[in-house]
Amino acid sequence: MPEFGNTLLTSAYDSKVLFWNLNSKNPVQTIAYSKKIYKASFGGGILATALADEKIGLVNIKAMHKRK
Repeated sequence: MPEFGNTLLTSAYDSKVLFWNLNSKNPVQTIAYSKKIYKASFGGGILATALADEKIGLVNIKAMHKRK
């Protein structure tokens, strides 16, 4: 994952969150969920999602990146 300051997050009803490097045409990381994503927010290395099954998802992106 590139530096967070140069990253754009997108999400949609296809149940995926994509992270884009603003200098690239392709996503640099994808996180797939089993339900539609109604809302996603990213800050401080944490991804928060509101899902169609009325659940909230929290993912520590910094920790995921360190494991790779």
